[in-house]
Amino acid sequence: MQPVETLFRTLSSVRRDRIFHPQGRVFEGTWRIDREDARVRGAQAFRAGFEAPAIVRLSRGAGVAEWLPDIFGAAVRLPDAYGEGRHQDLLVNTTIDLPFVHHLFVPTTGWFAAPKTTSLPYRAGEGPLVLLGLLPPDEPEPGVSLDALEARIAARPVDWGIAVSSLEGRFSRVGTLRVQRRRPELDTTRFDPFTTGGGLRPAGIFNRLRKAAYRGSRSGAPVAD
Repeated sequence: MQPVETLFRTLSSVRRDRIFHPQGRVFEGTWRIDREDARVRGAQAFRAGFEAPAIVRLSRGAGVAEWLPDIFGAAVRLPDAYGEGRHQDLLVNTTIDLPFVHHLFVPTTGWFAAPKTTSLPYRAGEGPLVLLGLLPPDEPEPGVSLDALEARIAARPVDWGIAVSSLEGRFSRVGTLRVQRRRPELDTTRFDPFTTGGGLRPAGIFNRLRKAAYRGSRSGAPVAD
């Protein structure tokens, strides 16, 4: 894994920022699970009735000009979900909700234009491999800029659907992530897909490669937590 870590450390050092998702803003919100899904029964954060405060970073993946398609991401943290200092993070990016295709990150033209996926699998307890995701709000696109998104959320909360899928299936909604008040003091928060617990864990060889990439990117970017 060392070559992967070295590559991403170098890329972040050259950019002097996150190599991916350099442009983003953090909001507070609420994570609520309404419906049990047997595939993730072993994960505390996906049990029916589970509710927790959330902080959510919404961002553009490549940081290209706003008029170009981009990968729109969401990084979600449930602070102290499993006790003091034991957080749950989930990182998702835009995709197409079709079997197998939802393993891929797909550029799109807006914040509400497409669902978001973890891309790589998780396992809850002894359950099967699953993908986790967010389904977009059923409402008009607020505009592609971060300013437009912030103005929309300031007007009233925005609800994304928390969703689960088998590796070969489609996403099924199990709850709601409500995003609301802006939290600029948290903009430098570092989210990590390997900050996890409560029975939920990333699985598979590609996640081991991803862990090396995150470690390299973080060590190369001079951004404080």
